[in-house]
Amino acid sequence: CASLGWSFSLSRINKSSAPSALRDFNTHQPTKLFSFAFDDFSDANNDEEEDNGEDSDYSFMASLRQRMNQATERDTLLPLIVLDTMLPRQVLKLQVYNPTFLDLIRLRVADETPTFGLLGMARLATGEHVHLKYGVEVHIEGKPEVCVNAKDGKSGLKIELVAKRRFRIEGDVSQSPMGGWTEATVEFLESSKQEADEEN
Repeated sequence: CASLGWSFSLSRINKSSAPSALRDFNTHQPTKLFSFAFDDFSDANNDEEEDNGEDSDYSFMASLRQRMNQATERDTLLPLIVLDTMLPRQVLKLQVYNPTFLDLIRLRVADETPTFGLLGMARLATGEHVHLKYGVEVHIEGKPEVCVNAKDGKSGLKIELVAKRRFRIEGDVSQSPMGGWTEATVEFLESSKQEADEEN
């Protein structure tokens, strides 16, 4: 635990038509021509309103699609920390001193997305270490507290994590451009589906 840099404990208007209308009025045909002028004015405004309405609708839908895409990406692209995974609803208390882990915690809390994934590692017969396929999303509860390591005086953060949804890794685990941690696209699982998948 000391080499990883943390310790833990675990529990569960149309204007051009107006002059024409006035000239035509002098020819003693006011009703028809004024009607024409009004209709022309109305049609111009209606056309403008329709164009503005279409532009507004397009802009709104484009903005909505963008927000949905961003929300979907935030929901499926998850930063990962390698640590023994937890079960949903379990509570894990940590004192974190690892610089990469501290950067991730500060970033997620500042972005108001205080979640990340915990994922274990497996060692193959060849000696290679690989990420496990399944992990759990954890939520940082409350506000992290500053703590100091009694041995070397280094400052860290004391956090409390609550395990939420189980997930399955989709594709490869890659280095995050935001920092030194890894990340992956994940699929969040229902309990029954997860149990069936892990049995296969």
